[in-house]
Amino acid sequence: MSLTLAKPRVEAAPASWRDRLRDWGVWAIGGAALWVLAYGVWIFAPVGEPELQVVVGDLADLPVVAAASVLAWRASRLPTLPKRLQRGWRWLATAYALLLVAHATYAALELVAKVDPFPSIADVLFLSFYPIALQGLLCFAGRPASRAEGLKRLLDIGTTLVGAGAFLSYFLIFPAATEQGRDLGHALVAAAYPVGDLVLLLGILSILFQGDLGGNSRPLRVLAFGLLVLFAADLGFAYLNVRKSYQATHVTDALWNVSYLVVMVAAQVQRGVVVAPEPQAPRRLRAVDLVPYLSVLGVLALLVVASARHYATPLGVVVLAVIALVALAVARQVVTARDNERLLRAQAARASEARFAALVEKSSDVICILDAEARIAFVSPSLGKVLGHRPERLAGHPFLELVHPDDQDLGRAYLSDLELRQGATTPLGWRLRHADGRYLHIETVGTNLKDDPQVQGVVLNSRDITERTQLEQRLTHLAFHDPLTQLANRALFHDRLAHALARLSLRPERKLAVMIVDLDNFKTINDSLGHGEGDRLLVEAAARLRARVRSGDTVARLGGDEFGVLLEDIEDSELVHATARAVVEAFKAPFQLDGHEAIVSVSVGVAHAAARETADDVLRNADLTLYVAKGRGKARIEVFEQEMHAAVLRRLQLETDLRQALERDELFLLYQPVIELRTGRIKGVEALMRWAHPSQGTLSPTLFIPVAEETGLIMPLGRVALQKACAQARRWQDELGLDRPLSMAVNLSGKQLIEGSIVADVADALGASGLPSEQLVLEITESVMMGDAPEVTRRLEELRALGVRIAIDDFGTGYSSLATLDRFPVDVLKIDRSFVSRVDGPGDGAALARAVLSVGTALRLETVAEGIERPEQLAALRGLGCELGQGFLVARPEPPEAILARCWALATTTPVGEGGRGGRRVGTGTSPGAGRRREDGA
Repeated sequence: MSLTLAKPRVEAAPASWRDRLRDWGVWAIGGAALWVLAYGVWIFAPVGEPELQVVVGDLADLPVVAAASVLAWRASRLPTLPKRLQRGWRWLATAYALLLVAHATYAALELVAKVDPFPSIADVLFLSFYPIALQGLLCFAGRPASRAEGLKRLLDIGTTLVGAGAFLSYFLIFPAATEQGRDLGHALVAAAYPVGDLVLLLGILSILFQGDLGGNSRPLRVLAFGLLVLFAADLGFAYLNVRKSYQATHVTDALWNVSYLVVMVAAQVQRGVVVAPEPQAPRRLRAVDLVPYLSVLGVLALLVVASARHYATPLGVVVLAVIALVALAVARQVVTARDNERLLRAQAARASEARFAALVEKSSDVICILDAEARIAFVSPSLGKVLGHRPERLAGHPFLELVHPDDQDLGRAYLSDLELRQGATTPLGWRLRHADGRYLHIETVGTNLKDDPQVQGVVLNSRDITERTQLEQRLTHLAFHDPLTQLANRALFHDRLAHALARLSLRPERKLAVMIVDLDNFKTINDSLGHGEGDRLLVEAAARLRARVRSGDTVARLGGDEFGVLLEDIEDSELVHATARAVVEAFKAPFQLDGHEAIVSVSVGVAHAAARETADDVLRNADLTLYVAKGRGKARIEVFEQEMHAAVLRRLQLETDLRQALERDELFLLYQPVIELRTGRIKGVEALMRWAHPSQGTLSPTLFIPVAEETGLIMPLGRVALQKACAQARRWQDELGLDRPLSMAVNLSGKQLIEGSIVADVADALGASGLPSEQLVLEITESVMMGDAPEVTRRLEELRALGVRIAIDDFGTGYSSLATLDRFPVDVLKIDRSFVSRVDGPGDGAALARAVLSVGTALRLETVAEGIERPEQLAALRGLGCELGQGFLVARPEPPEAILARCWALATTTPVGEGGRGGRRVGTGTSPGAGRRREDGA
């Protein structure tokens, strides 16, 4: 088997009429055509005196020759042409430029100098045209594909040139050279022109005999035609000169102009093609291949004419015999050439058939031909490899017997469609039966070739795509399912929800709901038992969810520990609520994880869908409801209400405003004094943040601290609080000059404490303000301290290394033990206000407060009572031995100036709760129950 290499092919580039009209080359050709037409009319109907005819004859060629040279040079500048074609057009442009100079020189000598221009320098220029044009034409011809092809081309060209040379010698060259009355110079110049025409003919034959011209055939054939017209005009002119019958206005002059015009067209056509690869067509016998034989026959005819007077002699008999033998040999050669072409075609056909048979036999595809009744007329041997059947056993059987029962209707319609569409090629995917009984996924391309005498049937080309189909199915499953739980993923859940909403619009009497189920405190499982056990928990959670919903409901893992449930075709809302309760109940049973029992509750957000809502709307509502359920204590079910959306929008606006507040420095601090309960002196203050909102006034931290916690804004907000508090404490120290400077307490959130930058933030605030580190107290809640004990302990020790003190806020509300407290670097316990509020009433309030004080004493910690609002509470705390306290009875949170004034005033007052001369009670003017809602913050 041989391969045919591709060679450059030139195809016509599409161009609109507007583009063509904008090309000045088209206008030049149009103008030249009008000029040539007018000149031809003038020649056939001459007007004017002989002198005028000479002038017109000498000047008529100049514009057309000039245009031919310019357009040829323009074609040589095409970047898409191969280099050899560019060189060819460049040589032609040069040749026609010389021809232009020759015509101009001839006209100048005859019209201006009034001398006979033959022979003259003009003849040298005219004759120079031929070798330069030959150089260009040889560039167009290119190199032969093989040595044999080159030799054949040389023989064809040589044979044709010999025949043409014989004619030119007999009729033109010898008569011109031997004309009586001419000197040697005139004779040589006259004979040189036919020789130049032979040179031109050599170039033309080099193009025509090169074989396949490829896609560049159009410009080259047009060029060859134009040069043949020039060749004919030259021969006509030379013959007329030999006959002494040439006149200044003769048809040969018109032919010269026509040849120049055709060359212009060839150059323009060359601009309209681009180079592209094209496979080489097989060699075929062409009309031009007969030219050498015609040349031989022509020479024989010339020999008959030249030897007419010798027919009656023995030499004449020999000449006639030679002529007859050569003619018979030529005819025999032509017949042989045509027979060789037929044999080559037959051989190529047989090779093609053998190649096709080999391809069919070795092909991995199954090729099957069906007759008019869709029975198997032929099947390739590859059937055994693909489907396991022996081809001879299936011959004559209906093809549909191989098709899967579920695909037979599809297959029957497919074959019927092929029957009606002659030559149609149609693909189909179906399942065909293997010899072992299983069905394979097969891709078939069918073609109706009943009109082809070699086939006469429907051809089915089939290949096994089972592995590809299974892979596509797996990829599709992975694209729409969670790989861990095998539940639908968010994309599939969203798609099914969208389709369910579309159906809901057609059946408004039915109802639709979405539940978002989220595991509570799932992060604790991952952190304590590892992600492997966390994955096991998710798989078990997925199983419990599937067990609590209907078989037609969609359960999906939306991401992380969040699941979605799509409930369709609901008759009433009670079914949704019952399903949600069943889900919550299912998670009350413990999970068995790594030898531990873990109870993980779930929070459920429910959203009922309306017909006009989109899938995104319903999912958003369910997510909002889940968010509310989480915020209200977890392990609960919440149903979407429109107010929830409005609340979220308010929260989003609050988040945006809070970000701007940090940029605009709208956050400020108030300070609540911490006093010695016995003396009433200020021991320190607690910094409490407020927000001067531009439209809502002063906002309490309970409104914006949760938002800051969730969005991460608590970090920059906490840095602002530290910097401002430390700077204010240092200013008080400088202004008061107290022996015992006031301590400054600043609250830390859990996120701040875990964040690695908190130690650097505290150090920066102390360094920038110059505040001694022992004056700074950092307060954390008991629940924060118990969240991640190892990490919290490490961070607290790093903070203690800076010299600051650590306080536990809201002590007594968590689950810490004495042993746990002893492991943490803690300096201060702050008794929660829930204990202080009951310290003076009936019950065990006083006992609980005493127990907390005992814890502080046992651990040698300083204790502070929070939320002192009534004098009775103050008295009870004094009786229990509590040393420090704060609350509205003492003072509300105040600006820095008020704290400074209070410190100066305390120098002349009596202790809190005691009378005396000039004395007053600290915190008077506050009603007993005022400010029960806590006013502290970050």
